[in-house]
Amino acid sequence: MKIIGITPDLWEKYKEIRLKGLKEDPHAFGRSYDEEVIFPKEKWIERSNNPYNFMAIEGDVPLGTAGVYFVDEAGEKIANIVGVFVAKEARGKNIGSKLISSILNKLRQGEEFKKVRLNVNKDQEVAIGLYQKFGFEVVGEETGKLGDGQEHAEYLMELIL
Repeated sequence: MKIIGITPDLWEKYKEIRLKGLKEDPHAFGRSYDEEVIFPKEKWIERSNNPYNFMAIEGDVPLGTAGVYFVDEAGEKIANIVGVFVAKEARGKNIGSKLISSILNKLRQGEEFKKVRLNVNKDQEVAIGLYQKFGFEVVGEETGKLGDGQEHAEYLMELIL
C-alpha cells in the first residue's frame, strides 16, 4: 500500500474510492452519492487536479482518500481537510494516519498556511481520535445535513501549523 497524490490521470480511481465512501459512510460526508455519481468526467478530472489531494492505493485498488480545499479569511489562507475515507476492508492498517500525515507534510512545505480545519460527525469517535492524535482540537460545534440526508452534530476542529 502506498499514498500517492491524486492527479488528473487518476480521476477514475479517485471517482471509484470517493463514490465508495459516499455509499458506505454517507453520514461522514457533506454530499451524497446521488449528487456526485452524476458528475461528468470533466468534473472528476477537475477535482483530481489538486496537489493537496491524496489516495491510498494497493496495486490498482484505491483504499482511501483525503483532500484539501482552501478559503481566505481576512487575508489568512486556511486549509480545510475534506473527504477523508478509508474503505471498510482496509481499516485498522494506519491508512487514515498516513493520509492525514501526507496532507500535513505537504501543507507544512509552504509558509502560506498557518491553520488547518475540518468538520467531523460527533458520532465518528475513531475519526475524532485520529485527528486529535495529530493535534487537532475541537473549537466549535455545528449541526448540518450530511450525505445521508439527516441532520448531524459535528465538531469543528483546528490545528495551528
